[in-house]
Amino acid sequence: MFEHFGIYDALKGLWKHKVKILLVTVLCGILGVALVVWLNYDLEMSEEKYLASGTYYVEFTDDSFGDAEDKNAATTLNTVLDADFCMQFVTDYVLDSYGEAETKKMLDLGKGSEVTYEMIPKLVKHSVLADGNSVNLFLNSDDQKFAETVVEAYDAYVSYFVKEMGNVRTVKLGGVRQGYLEVQEKHSLVKFGIIGAMGGFVLGCIVIFCVVLFCPVINRESDLEEYGVRVFGKI
Repeated sequence: MFEHFGIYDALKGLWKHKVKILLVTVLCGILGVALVVWLNYDLEMSEEKYLASGTYYVEFTDDSFGDAEDKNAATTLNTVLDADFCMQFVTDYVLDSYGEAETKKMLDLGKGSEVTYEMIPKLVKHSVLADGNSVNLFLNSDDQKFAETVVEAYDAYVSYFVKEMGNVRTVKLGGVRQGYLEVQEKHSLVKFGIIGAMGGFVLGCIVIFCVVLFCPVINRESDLEEYGVRVFGKI
């Protein structure tokens, strides 16, 4: 039975029953969504991450910058935090304090990969607060020590920034929240529907393949000859 069965027969069988495969695909997609709703599955997946942050009050100590609108030290600092020099400063600090090997693990880098200057700063969010005179930065991480080391790196850079500017005063504000928090991740019902549909498609193809394999039909001249029927012509 199997000696004449080939790819042609399998493809022909799948194409012949394409409507059935499509119906199974759609049905399994609907069942996937319905099952999730019926089981009241919690679609919000949460994980614990460590939050570390720093807030800095910044102001110029003289009037050498002209008009008042040009004297926003917080805006200046917030802009400088995106500069290449700052990112390299922070990266070097973290590599020295936290260790290059451990940093690579936190960044999911392989053995042959190098830590570039923008990788660590990309994990940090920073902005000027509503008061217009303070800059806040924060990051979430799986590892408490890594998160705290990154904030320490920015602390060191802010101190360097103040020293280099000479006419800037900064105060790191207290009351900063640091600790573990739950990060919620939404999973759409569409995702479960797609997974169900993909499973239905694979299942449908397997079933049709088995039907074609174990319940063969006549597809070629050799199939007729197996039953002793001589073929006198082809159309």
